[in-house]
Amino acid sequence: MKRYLLTSTLLLGFVIAARADTSWPNAALSSTQMNDVNRIMATIENRADKFETEFRKALRSSTVPISEREKYRRWVDQVEDELDNMAEDYHENDVREAQKHLAQAMDAARNLNHFMLNTKWSPEAESLWKSIRDDLNTLAGYHKAPPEILIISTR
Repeated sequence: MKRYLLTSTLLLGFVIAARADTSWPNAALSSTQMNDVNRIMATIENRADKFETEFRKALRSSTVPISEREKYRRWVDQVEDELDNMAEDYHENDVREAQKHLAQAMDAARNLNHFMLNTKWSPEAESLWKSIRDDLNTLAGYHKAPPEILIISTR
């Protein structure tokens, strides 16, 4: 069973990596878009760190089954880690690599978004998530991501 799970996880990682390489068009951004990206990246990392703290605190006192909690923590960690990687890539002016990290952040964020929309959270956690989700969608739009990549924002 462990071998099956490991193989499935590796295959999913390859599919996500391949999707990040092939389904997104040109990585070039205009100077106006790069200015906006820099503004977004200056705030989104801080919000993601705060969200991670708020989410973990709320998850500990939630009614979410303990067996499910690790999955949600992983998604939050992945979003936060990918945002850190994106910020570094943008800082190094490596837009193509930033785009790959954005695609991976969007995959984890879509899963997490469904959970956030269907569970009651603190006003601060919900507000932070909404800002992160909106910023991720804005970044994906600048990178001309396919529509299925975007994170749905309604309940």
